[in-house]
Formats: sequence, structure tokens, C-alpha cells
Amino acid sequence: MKIDTTKSLVDMDGNVLIQPKQGPKDADGHAEVIQEELKVREILVNALLAEDPKNPTPGTEKLKLFKLAQRINDNDEVTLESEEVTLIKNRVLTGFTVLIAGQVVILLEGDLG
Repeated sequence: MKIDTTKSLVDMDGNVLIQPKQGPKDADGHAEVIQEELKVREILVNALLAEDPKNPTPGTEKLKLFKLAQRINDNDEVTLESEEVTLIKNRVLTGFTVLIAGQVVILLEGDLG
């Protein structure tokens, strides 16, 4: 399944969700805070990289999760196998709010265009 990782997430009224991010640092080392749209890519990557202290990821799985997160992070569109979709859905559902998880899972299931 192909996933557009550049899709922006929205609130219940359809407004694009905005998040603060650290911008480039100036010569003094101070960084400006910039506002960016929250993209599906960030949710997918963060879901794969997050660690649940109640259910730690076995060491053998960590490299697999990292490589998948890296592939998603490096591409505007990514093709996922069905087992990768299931893995990501489970991690998103346990790690994010209803607003975020709902949109991402619908996208992963192919019901949102």
C-alpha cells in the first residue's frame, strides 16, 4: 500500500494542525521557533521510534523499527507491506490521541484520500 507521508493532519473542523518546531540556529546559537503543519510522516516515525515503558521493545525488533522509520522519514510516498501497516497501526493506536490516531489509521486502511 502506498502512503503519502506529506499529508497534513486536521482538527475536527478541518483546520490544519500546527506544531512548533525549532528553526535554524543563529551565530549565537539561538534558534527561532517556527510553526509547521503536522504531517503524517511525523506521526508514523514517532510511533515507530517511541518506547512504551510498560511493554519494552525487544532488542531484536528495535533495528527493524528504526529501519522502517528511516524509510518513511526519507520519502514523501512510501510503500508499506500489510504487516508493516498492522505494526504501525497498533503503535499509533496506543501512542496518540483519538484525533491523531483516527486520521492516521483511516489513511493506513486506505479510506481517506
